[in-house]
Amino acid sequence: MLLHMALGRRFFATKKKLDLTGTVNLIAKAAAEASEGTRMRLQRRLFDDAQEVDPSDYEIGPATEYIPRDSALEYLPKQDHSDEISSILAFQSTNANLLKQEMQFLLPHPLERKFEPEPPIRFDFIRGRHHESLDFSGAYFLAFENDSEAAAYWIETRGSLLEGKTIDLRFVKFADVYKHMFTPILPYINGEVLSSRETLNELDPSFLKLRDGDIGRNKCAIIRGLPTKLTKAELIDELWEFKLHPNEDLAIQKIERRTKNGAIQTGRPSDWVIAFDNSLDPSRFAKRYHHRRFFPSKPDEICQVELL
Repeated sequence: MLLHMALGRRFFATKKKLDLTGTVNLIAKAAAEASEGTRMRLQRRLFDDAQEVDPSDYEIGPATEYIPRDSALEYLPKQDHSDEISSILAFQSTNANLLKQEMQFLLPHPLERKFEPEPPIRFDFIRGRHHESLDFSGAYFLAFENDSEAAAYWIETRGSLLEGKTIDLRFVKFADVYKHMFTPILPYINGEVLSSRETLNELDPSFLKLRDGDIGRNKCAIIRGLPTKLTKAELIDELWEFKLHPNEDLAIQKIERRTKNGAIQTGRPSDWVIAFDNSLDPSRFAKRYHHRRFFPSKPDEICQVELL
């Protein structure tokens, strides 16, 4: 009796397994037939009916139609600008360490721009400084090749955020701000864009000698808070691991602060401008010494370093 019951259970289990296997096979067969049908339809679509394919099916999106940059002045909002249009844009900031790359990143992706993205918009990026003390003035200047290039940049970056705030770019006249852009301490400093302008020296030939410039602004740094009686020779000895500008007179220059009467201030820490032979050493120098002791033997003297 027990044997018959065991055989019965095994029979029904086997039958159930066969039924399940059959169901799976039917599903697989149906899927294969459907796949074959899809393959045949795709073959007909690609080969037999190729003449009926609409090329627009393969387009990702409409081609971008850019506006020529030399017509950018026509697109400036008239209510925001009157007669002050120029090739120089300025903005205010409390951060004295902004970099040119940050201004380049404000531009939208080329596919999202209104104006032609090529060739790239060229500009000099200049920290505003008081022309004698070289203290940061709180302003930055972007000098473009012409008014249209400045207008294109203004339009493309309008509403962009810089350090979490909407950047407020305004047009300024070069004659009004150039003394915050260049300094008699470095009369031969150049600018990639500005140095190509022959009209600059007409403003003040003794002040601007850009056409002979061989020192890039990105190769210079300012160090403040060094010992009062430090000499140029002593400073050069401490900078042995950095490659300075080959002209020693230009490589190390002391910033002389003067009183209202024009006399040189004495008894205060000394500040210096250092011109390097490359654009990497200024940043390396700043990372090494900013808010640190320049001379380990003098723990009370903490210096500050700024990129020019």
